[in-house]
Amino acid sequence: MQEVLFSDARSTRLAAVDRRLTDVIALSATRQDRLSPAHQLVLSMLGNRTYDHQSRAAYTQLLAAFGSLENLSVAPAQSVMPHIAAVNFADIKAARIPAALRQIRAAGDDLDMTFLACLPVSVALSWLGSIKGVGRKVAAAVLNFSTLQMPALVLDSHHLRVCARLRIIPEHYSAERAYDLLMPLLPAHWTAADIESHHVKIKILGQQVCHHAQPKCPVCPVRALCPSAGVMAQTHTDSALARAEMQNVTEPAVLTGTVSGRQEDTESGAIHARCR
Repeated sequence: MQEVLFSDARSTRLAAVDRRLTDVIALSATRQDRLSPAHQLVLSMLGNRTYDHQSRAAYTQLLAAFGSLENLSVAPAQSVMPHIAAVNFADIKAARIPAALRQIRAAGDDLDMTFLACLPVSVALSWLGSIKGVGRKVAAAVLNFSTLQMPALVLDSHHLRVCARLRIIPEHYSAERAYDLLMPLLPAHWTAADIESHHVKIKILGQQVCHHAQPKCPVCPVRALCPSAGVMAQTHTDSALARAEMQNVTEPAVLTGTVSGRQEDTESGAIHARCR
């Protein structure tokens, strides 16, 4: 019973945080130009620990250079490397991305991954996770951000940090462990689009206010809901300051919520964050 009550409390807090962020961050309705699952996979793999404009540029260069993902899948790493040199861990990604595409082709003769939509989300995540170099963040991005639009929560470092400070997950949880804990806490009525917008809002909060080293607790719009706020900051200001703090939050067109800093798992789209 105690565990049930604890889970209910975390679920209630998570929903309240999302409602509060909805009050201070406005998102456009939906994305219009989603990528196919295979293209999303490539972009998400490029995006790990890399600035969004760099990964998008690298993705565009790969398509221009090789013409198709089929051609990219048979390209040697040394041919891929010059086109993605700007991303972090480019040497590793230059080998892993073609290898991942080859693994997908070996499983089904082509790169059509639409069959994932017929699987339970947990099974689809496991299938993607069996691909070398594909962790839970990338797998969830493929399911949620692509044309599949499946209900899977993308968890980047910002999301993990914010949820830990909200005491919804323990500190230092991996994306896999945090995913397994957080997904059952999401409101049951949330659609895949709701889960995506939740990810965007939490990520914006993490980038603009809930920084790793120096969180801006006095201007945080969810500080009244955060058990860590009193510990991490000694002063409090009116919530209007939170709006002012987030006034310049504008999500780049190539990103699903990151407004500065690193992209974790994203693709191009039409969600744009702005302050009301």
